[in-house]
Amino acid sequence: MNSKKFYLLITFCVAFCSLSYELLIARTLGSLTGDIVTSQSWTIGFYIAALGFGAMTFHLWENVKQETRVLFYNTEILLSLLGLLAVPIILLMKMWFEYKAIFIGQPHAFILCAQLMTFAVGYFSGFEIPLLLKLSQSDEKSESYVIGYHYFGSMVGAITAAYFFQPHFAAVSIGVFIASGNLLLSAIFLTKKLKPVVFYVVFSGVFVAGAFSAFKIDQKHAEITYFVTSPSLYAKSFQELGELAHQYVKVDRHLSPYQTIDIVEKTAIELSDEEGARAGVPQLTLFNRLYINSQLQVSLNYQDVYHETFAHVPINLSQKTPKKILILGGGDGILAFELAKYESVDITLVELDEVILNLAQTHPLLLTMNHSVFSKESVQVRVADAFSFMLKNRQKYDAIYADFPLPRDDELMRLFSLEFYQALRRALVDDGFLVVDTPGQGEGHIESRIADSLLSGGFENVYLYGGVARFALASVKSLDISREATAQNMGAESKKYFAPPTRHVSTGHPISLFRPGGR
Repeated sequence: MNSKKFYLLITFCVAFCSLSYELLIARTLGSLTGDIVTSQSWTIGFYIAALGFGAMTFHLWENVKQETRVLFYNTEILLSLLGLLAVPIILLMKMWFEYKAIFIGQPHAFILCAQLMTFAVGYFSGFEIPLLLKLSQSDEKSESYVIGYHYFGSMVGAITAAYFFQPHFAAVSIGVFIASGNLLLSAIFLTKKLKPVVFYVVFSGVFVAGAFSAFKIDQKHAEITYFVTSPSLYAKSFQELGELAHQYVKVDRHLSPYQTIDIVEKTAIELSDEEGARAGVPQLTLFNRLYINSQLQVSLNYQDVYHETFAHVPINLSQKTPKKILILGGGDGILAFELAKYESVDITLVELDEVILNLAQTHPLLLTMNHSVFSKESVQVRVADAFSFMLKNRQKYDAIYADFPLPRDDELMRLFSLEFYQALRRALVDDGFLVVDTPGQGEGHIESRIADSLLSGGFENVYLYGGVARFALASVKSLDISREATAQNMGAESKKYFAPPTRHVSTGHPISLFRPGGR
């Protein structure tokens, strides 16, 4: 390979690595805060600004009198370390802020603080083009090729992150992989002056230790995140908090192309007199839970309350047991179990993620919750995207249950849109009903927007009800919400938390995918 092609290849590779770091930081912040748009926007902005600042101040580093090849080598070494540690440092920041109750309920402040890592990666990445231009001793035509290959490498990095890294690997693992590539690139520029054998023995040891620490921090973050909501009540120090979380919390993490699934198993903590006084209880009971993308889906202590309210209230109000039922989402199988209690029902469950379906049929904790419902002949499973499934659907159903997580991106937002609800209305018989889990812990504006979308989608009546969670019941036929039988087939705990339905009056703000202002 001639010198020109060699430097173009190096240019392509370093751009790939640098943009991958930026996307990794954005992904991590989006996952931690739930605000994907802000995380991506700020991270892209800070990264590009840092690139420019690094390129503009590159001449100051030249005055250090380092050979250009050595300066490039040192830059890539530094970037490999930054890439390796970016995610662990952000996770440590998040744990520390939560322990100290800093920026609670202020995700934008945390995102802004984390941009220190973005700026560091962008700043030193800004050295790369000036360095490569000098190393290749480019003429005017060659300079344009170096810049062009840098853009191409960034594009391939973005595509690889979206379709290869993110669906299959955890954030810390991606950082280790990309940093290893960066380290390999730097090795190409190693000079004899640096005593390579000694240096590589030392640096390899540091890198392996850093990678091991990164994975440990990732594990520790998951344990502390799922430990308790007010950690300072139970631990006097950050170190003690980590030890308690490791002792009492086991996180079984599974990655799919669509989401991160955490099955969290916990044990009860016996508190000392002093700890009990701080917490207000003699024993801290921690319940096993299922999380998707760090958002709580179901807890063993209230799964009956949630799913009984979801499943049975609409049937009680309609005064008719549906025979043909469609469940969209609900891959854990718990909602299907509640509906399968009725005789002569035909249930079709549509779930996009095969990983959660497999876990629901094999994991002991989920089998305890869904009672092996997928082995019943009355339950049929279709692996498909709910939006596409409904657009192609020609079947009619007596009841449809939509069980989706909080919409944090456009893919999920489609499942709460006017257009989707119109498709659901077409799939219902005239006296059928639709029930939607309204995520957001009962936040009025989210609930109201969903209810408005249902009314605009062809449903004449929308009723809001709930207990530990909130639901929207939509129908064409008017329902008698004053009936005392509303809470039939529900356990004592479900009745305890149950709030009777109220009729929703439109405020005129549906969620539309295509109408201006409808989002």
